[in-house]
Amino acid sequence: MVAICHPIFLARRQLLRYQNKMRTSSQARAIEASGVWNPTRLAIEPAFDRFVESYRGGVKVSKLLDPNKPTPLNADYFFAQDGVIAELKTIEGDSGADSSQAARVVASLKHFGYQERNYLNWLLAGYPLPERVARRVASMMRRPIERAAEHANKQIRATKSLLGKDCRGLLLLANDNNYGFDPIQVCAILAKFLLRLQGSHIAKLF
Repeated sequence: MVAICHPIFLARRQLLRYQNKMRTSSQARAIEASGVWNPTRLAIEPAFDRFVESYRGGVKVSKLLDPNKPTPLNADYFFAQDGVIAELKTIEGDSGADSSQAARVVASLKHFGYQERNYLNWLLAGYPLPERVARRVASMMRRPIERAAEHANKQIRATKSLLGKDCRGLLLLANDNNYGFDPIQVCAILAKFLLRLQGSHIAKLF
C-alpha cells in the first residue's frame, strides 16, 4: 500500500477543511433542515490568497517584489519548498448561458452565409448544426480559456526570471459562475492547447 502524500492531494484536503471553516452556523442549520447546501459565492482571489499563505510556506509573489519599483509581469504565488510558481486564473461569466450560446450560433451561421431558417431548424426542430458551424461555435467558447492559459504561461516565465528560479509552473483554474464547460472539458481544452504551445512553462493544471 502506498501512502498518498502528493502536494496536490494535501492541497485538496486542506481546501476542503478551509471550505468547511468558511460555512457559517446559519448555513449549517439550513443544510441540516433542507438537506441541500446552496453555497454563497466568495471572492476567489482573496480567499485563495489566505489559503496559500497557510499551505507549505506559500507566498504571494507581489510580496517578494520591490514596492518602490514599477510592478513587472508576474505570477501570483511562489512555493519555495516545492519549487513551484503558480498562477490563478478565474473563468468568469457564463459562456454556456442560453443567450450567449444562441448569439454564437447565429453569428456562426451568418458567417458561413446560412439563412434564418437554418437557425430555426436548430432551435425548434433540433436539427444538428452544420459541421463547420459547430466547429466555429466550439472554437469561440474555447478561446477565453486558451487566452487565460497563454497569459499565465507568460506570467510564470517572467516570474522564473524575476526570482532567478528554475521552478515548475502550476496553472490554477477557478470557475466563478461559468457553466459553459465542466472540469473534464476544460482540462481537455487546456491539455490540447498546452501541447501546441511553444515554450510552455506550465507543468501542471489544478
